[in-house]
Amino acid sequence: MIKIKKRIITFDIGGTNISGGVIEFNKKGYEFLDYFEQKNPKNDKMIKKLLLEKSQEYKKKYKTRKVAVSTSRIVDNKKRVVTQASSVYGKDKFSFDFFKKARFSIEIENDGACFARGEYLFGKGEAKGLLTLTLGTGIGGEFISREGEILRGFNNSAMEVSFIQMKNNNHWSYWEDIASGSGIEKIFFSKTKKREKAEEIFNLQEMKNKSAKESIADAQEFLGMGISNLINIFDPEKIVFGGGLSQRKEFIKKVIKISKKNVFNKKGKYKFIISNLGRKANQLGAASLYF
Repeated sequence: MIKIKKRIITFDIGGTNISGGVIEFNKKGYEFLDYFEQKNPKNDKMIKKLLLEKSQEYKKKYKTRKVAVSTSRIVDNKKRVVTQASSVYGKDKFSFDFFKKARFSIEIENDGACFARGEYLFGKGEAKGLLTLTLGTGIGGEFISREGEILRGFNNSAMEVSFIQMKNNNHWSYWEDIASGSGIEKIFFSKTKKREKAEEIFNLQEMKNKSAKESIADAQEFLGMGISNLINIFDPEKIVFGGGLSQRKEFIKKVIKISKKNVFNKKGKYKFIISNLGRKANQLGAASLYF
């Protein structure tokens, strides 16, 4: 239980969008006092300007200097630095020390870990072993142990599941390139030489388009097999899905069926759950770093 009311400025920085706002935590729970979302400009100077301007605005309006950031790529939360980040920030290394210079306190964490923390603490993820997967443009993952510990790894890059490699048509591919939203687009292009967004490919599937049906079925197979491998490794009580693909019920139902078919422990009582927090799980998980 939270004894003292806290207000925390939060940001979630992904490769496609940046969202943010202010969360108030109190005895009754939490409330988003403010929220915004916009396209990521993928330019480090523009991102820094956006984060500072929003933080200054929120500080004045909500009287808080606490900032928490959920970000993709490799995070060193002690040095407050993100690396291998050019696809998100437009440069390989991005430092959040500018918040300290502006007299804000700052906490940062990988977005997969933030999603897991958000679900574990505020959503459907309280479990004796939690595997979370965000299925969107890419694939984000995290595991929380029976003791409630995030799996970080020695180099702060554990659970970068997007970069698991699988063989597709005699070529090695990253998991995200054959099983995510962008993966569906790439498979469809390989079959038709036409570039379509994943949403349109799902529309074409409903219209009985053969290439669309095959592309989505291929992605389901790769996704389901990958998830079964992760379940075999971590043996979680719950698997919680987030991201846009998780909202497509028929798609995810088939993925779960494939996963269950291929897990080693046939008597395992694995619970598959769809997040009801969405992207706000990331911001809640980031904010919880202050608790």
